[in-house]
Amino acid sequence: MKARVALGLVLAALLVAAGVVWLRGRGSSWQAEAAAAKASVALLSSSGQPAGHVYQVGRGELLIALNQPAPSGLLYQVWGKEGGELRALGQTSQALTVAAGQLRSVYVGLNRHVGTSRPDQLVGQATLPGAPGW
Repeated sequence: MKARVALGLVLAALLVAAGVVWLRGRGSSWQAEAAAAKASVALLSSSGQPAGHVYQVGRGELLIALNQPAPSGLLYQVWGKEGGELRALGQTSQALTVAAGQLRSVYVGLNRHVGTSRPDQLVGQATLPGAPGW
């Protein structure tokens, strides 16, 4: 009986350890995607400094990754220009995968409020080479 309890505790500890390793690995999955990307273009700030990158990560998918996580209480809001129209693509604390569609350019702003129609503070922008389909 004691051996079964001990074995059960060992198995439970192993499962918990495996779950922690899995969760830790999930946090860095966007870096692995970026490393395997087919192409990339820099997200440039208004001063020309790289703020992050837009990666072509799959058929029709783009990974938008910022160099630094968003400051506490703020989120990066991502927009894309398609057919002359600016549309919201999503929000993130550092990285976001979106459908490429017919996007010609990507804009990233730092926003306190989600759902705004324009960036509160523009962090970076990128023109996608050879868009659409890049």
